[in-house]
Amino acid sequence: MNKKQIRILIIVSIIIILLIFFVVLFRDKLNKKLINLNTRNIDNSVPINTNVQKTEEKNENLEMISAKDENLNLNVVSVARNFLERFGSWSTDNKENNFVTAYVYATNDMKNSIKDFSINTEQLKDGYNGYYGVTTKVMNTKLISSDNSSAKVLINFQKIDNSGSVSYGDAELELLKEEDKWLVDSFILK
Repeated sequence: MNKKQIRILIIVSIIIILLIFFVVLFRDKLNKKLINLNTRNIDNSVPINTNVQKTEEKNENLEMISAKDENLNLNVVSVARNFLERFGSWSTDNKENNFVTAYVYATNDMKNSIKDFSINTEQLKDGYNGYYGVTTKVMNTKLISSDNSSAKVLINFQKIDNSGSVSYGDAELELLKEEDKWLVDSFILK
């Protein structure tokens, strides 16, 4: 082998070694992030039943109740999250349709509140000249309380407007169950 081939072989070997090093180095960090994503909506304040049941029938009943509660919690949090991102993201270019996607997640009272917001927001009035847009992203959610007909969710969010200004806030959403669907009934900024 000549010197040029040896140099290429050394460079390729170094690149392969570096790739292996970075994969090993960042694998743990990636796994931790994936675990955090999978568990971030679980409410750790709910007590876990640690009593061991002796009969299979009792275990099956507990598993069904636990799965039902977890499904309820995930559904409530998902509705709250989707509503906030849709209600909190709007622009002057889409005045009539800004909040249509949020209506899917809203009770009639909340729909009226959204309409009032749209009418009373300076940038959404007909005489407003220029462009203004805002995007809202949910950062974290916490189920505060829930039962079969109502729930409260606390949401931390990030808001970015078209100028690049970034702000953070908290909102408490109250949800009601209407015809087997969870809907946002109120929205309170904290």
